[in-house]
Amino acid sequence: MTAQPIEEDDPLDPERILNDLPEHERGNFLDAYRAALAGARDPAGWKNLRRTLRLWSFMAIATNRPGHYQARERARAGTGEGMLLEDAVKRFRPT
Repeated sequence: MTAQPIEEDDPLDPERILNDLPEHERGNFLDAYRAALAGARDPAGWKNLRRTLRLWSFMAIATNRPGHYQARERARAGTGEGMLLEDAVKRFRPT
C-alpha cells in the first residue's frame, strides 16, 4: 500500500478563491493576488500575501450570500439599518 497525500480544503487556495468569486470580481482578485505575490518574493511581503488571500477568501464567502451587493450599496449610501460604532460597542460589549 502506498501513502496518498491528504487533500485538504484550503480556504486560502488562490484557485479556490478565484472559482468561488463571481465573474465580475475575478479581475480585481487577480490584480490584488499578483501584486501581493510579487511582493512576497521578499520575505517581508509574505504576510501581505497571506492577508490578501484571507481577505479575498472572506470576499468570496460574502459575495455568494443573497443580498450582499444590495446591503453594500445601502451601507455606502447611508440608508442601511446600521448604527454608529460607539452605539454598537455600548450595546454589544460584554460587561
